[in-house]
Amino acid sequence: MSFKDRVAVITGASSGIGAELAGQLAAAGARVGLVALPENALYATMESIRGRGGVATAVEADVSDRDSVRHAIARVEAELGPIDLLIANAGIGLGTPATPFEAGGFETLMRVNYLGIVYAIEATLPGMLERGRGRIAGISSLSSYRGSPLVSGYIASKAAVAALLEGLRVELKPFGVSVTTVRPGFVRTPMTASIRSPRFMVEVEPAARAILKGIAEGRAEVRFPWQASWAMGLLRLLPCTVYDHIISKAMNKKVIDDAE
Repeated sequence: MSFKDRVAVITGASSGIGAELAGQLAAAGARVGLVALPENALYATMESIRGRGGVATAVEADVSDRDSVRHAIARVEAELGPIDLLIANAGIGLGTPATPFEAGGFETLMRVNYLGIVYAIEATLPGMLERGRGRIAGISSLSSYRGSPLVSGYIASKAAVAALLEGLRVELKPFGVSVTTVRPGFVRTPMTASIRSPRFMVEVEPAARAILKGIAEGRAEVRFPWQASWAMGLLRLLPCTVYDHIISKAMNKKVIDDAE
């Protein structure tokens, strides 16, 4: 897939991976719709793209609100044309410890990380099916393969995204719509700024480049960095008793490191 003269819409496009994806797509000749919460960074990203000669429009939307997403997608199409590529990128990270166990954080994570993608697909897929072509990419996570203490809500939301996209990939292929699941490890963005000494951190520019390369090649999954992908692949194969022991030791070490 060449991105030149294509219309791409990106949710969560005001900063981090979303903003970088928008810039790289515009540089490749795409007309880019930026969808994100109302904030100065959203319009700064749009103006940055336009300042480099690209075509971009910014639309405010809350991805956890179905009507807000639908109206945003309609505005992008009205200004730029039918959407060829959806990158459902918007997401948040929240801790959800077992004590105290409170449903509010889980609800917020599922509304933004999972339903936000569902709403974006709902708004863009009918047009793709009508035209018999289109591409959908959604951001899951390498962490979605197995649960982990303190962030089980985040991981559950990303696992739901991966399961959704895998099912849609098979179902939509005969209709000319391809689906790519993106499972990144740690990427240096505002969301990961509070993580202390993460291993295998990827800068945002090569992360976005890897994502777009995978989409252009029509790959079913994009996973990076390779070190973290390999390690998670190994962890997936471990029996629960071994996995629990490893994760418990890692969690105890983190508690000690944070206390120092």
